[in-house]
Amino acid sequence: MIFFINKKKLAGTLKNFCNDINTGKIMRVKSLIVFFSIVSLPGLCGVNNIVYHIPGSPATLISTNIYEPNNVNAMDGNVVVFGDAYNNAVDNGDAVHFNNPGVNFAILKGTNFLAIETRQPIGTNDTIFYRMWNMQQKTYRMEFVSENIAPGISAAVEDSYLGSSTPIDLNGTDSMNFTVNADPASASFTRFRLVFSPSVPLPVTFISLNVNKVLKGIDISWEVADEINIQQYEVQRSSDGRRFEKAGMVLANALNKYSWLDDNNSLTGTIFYRIKSISIAGEIKFTNIAIINIGNNVSDISVITNAGHIILKFVNEEKGVYDVYSTDVQGRRVFKYKIDYQGGNSLQVMSLPPTLQAGIYSLLITRAGKLKKIQQVLINSNK
Repeated sequence: MIFFINKKKLAGTLKNFCNDINTGKIMRVKSLIVFFSIVSLPGLCGVNNIVYHIPGSPATLISTNIYEPNNVNAMDGNVVVFGDAYNNAVDNGDAVHFNNPGVNFAILKGTNFLAIETRQPIGTNDTIFYRMWNMQQKTYRMEFVSENIAPGISAAVEDSYLGSSTPIDLNGTDSMNFTVNADPASASFTRFRLVFSPSVPLPVTFISLNVNKVLKGIDISWEVADEINIQQYEVQRSSDGRRFEKAGMVLANALNKYSWLDDNNSLTGTIFYRIKSISIAGEIKFTNIAIINIGNNVSDISVITNAGHIILKFVNEEKGVYDVYSTDVQGRRVFKYKIDYQGGNSLQVMSLPPTLQAGIYSLLITRAGKLKKIQQVLINSNK
């Protein structure tokens, strides 16, 4: 059923979502799936909103959305709902995709572009044909949210531009990045499709996954058994436990025990990790999620002046050789030091030249030719 809701009827609970409604936006209200599709008619927020209700709980569906990599708001999206009550023809159970001024991402069904498609339960040789347009030259993130997909089915995104096939996890949320560049084929209308196939038991068993804070970062270790024809393991990281991205990769070596160090010093708060195994044939399998809270891991260099000395306090900066030099008010260099910083928290004491006069100086700190900090310091005395 598809129906229009005017401003008065939308007042209250749903009114608060006015600024967050996009084509492809899915919301759950009790046992209903509520889907918003913007059309160019006057109404709430300048448009009327088609609200699509799918009865029954739980629903079997795959929602696919396009994001800019670090943005939580979908640019556009669509959803396919599977069930015995639906058929594979275009009918009143489907919702048309309306053209957006920005990115458009729809489902092709026959000759129709849809925002919502209802169809029979997934078959092992089914395909969802996507259509995209109005793409800009940038990197995007394609997110897949799967709910209540029956076991025994696997899926992979086929990319006609790269000639690649990327397995997708049908047990929750998965994502992949893709780039549109100056080549018109990278923005092809028909670049992507989601292909289903019978799943094959993956020849590996995950025994354990552990994450621990160590001096140089986060140590992720896992143990497996029955490892046969596994090509590699992908370490995935998330800040919310839902959207995972690749953090690192380890080649399989048949030793059953693996580890990888996440030395990203910018990580703070609660971090979620999981391991994705990939076989030589492309089958995938995921571990459970491991969680670690690493607190506030802010990096900084602070400057302290003392009689005859300048003290630098390093906190979680990149390890390496730092050049420190100072200039007077005429821009003349008055001293220079090299500091070999090994990471973590460290105090570096520099003795001032005995001939240095009291006054205001500029202190510059660089690493590998890049400026890390500049600060004015007052030197009262070098003795």
